[in-house]
Amino acid sequence: MTLLQIHEVSKAFGGLQALNRVSLTVDEGEIVGLIGPNGSGKSTLFNVITGTIPATSGRIIFRDEDITGLQAHQIAQRGMGRTFQTVRPFMNLTTAQNVVAAILYCDTTIQSRHHAEKQAREILAYVGLLDEADSLASKLTIMQRKWLEVARALATNPKLLLLDEFMAGLNPTEIQLAVERVRKFRDEMDITIIIVEHIMKAITNCSDRIIVLNAGSKIAEGTPEAVVQDTHVIAAYLGGSHAKNR
Repeated sequence: MTLLQIHEVSKAFGGLQALNRVSLTVDEGEIVGLIGPNGSGKSTLFNVITGTIPATSGRIIFRDEDITGLQAHQIAQRGMGRTFQTVRPFMNLTTAQNVVAAILYCDTTIQSRHHAEKQAREILAYVGLLDEADSLASKLTIMQRKWLEVARALATNPKLLLLDEFMAGLNPTEIQLAVERVRKFRDEMDITIIIVEHIMKAITNCSDRIIVLNAGSKIAEGTPEAVVQDTHVIAAYLGGSHAKNR
């Protein structure tokens, strides 16, 4: 079943056309990779989908509802969560309190604060941060703050999770762990995922399908194997060295 439909979405900032009539669909249970060179419109598309910024034109359908023009908090409460490239936790709160805040923000039916705290610790265990639950967010490493960002997104109980370059700066072992966790979110938590990454090994290893943007337009879409051999993608993003070695 189709979960998200983007119909010819455009976004202009003054004279800059950041997105140009982008259309795509995401089915329930998919992990979709979104790649492209810097400035191709990936984060802008995330911002438009999640209501952080309004589209100039086009329509966004989520769970059979037209959410075009809704505010970010309204979209989040409908089951869409996201991370940001720049993580900004509440530094004066503990790791667990950061997640509790996200739970209380999106779940108006929560039974009690104790229930929210229990749920927060379960989510922190899922992302490997349970040992840091009572540590102030200001004491976490950059990598731990990135996982806290993911935990806060998961705390909104999303049906669709958008991950914006959360693997940047991870070493190969950490990247492999991140890929495994992304799959776990999909398989065990029944979450559909769109992931933006520049790390090609990560994006090809965890994605069922990849969509490629360049200069605000979609230039390719398909399986990871097909996309990395697409001549347009090689020219726009992967580069000549990839073409020689493929």
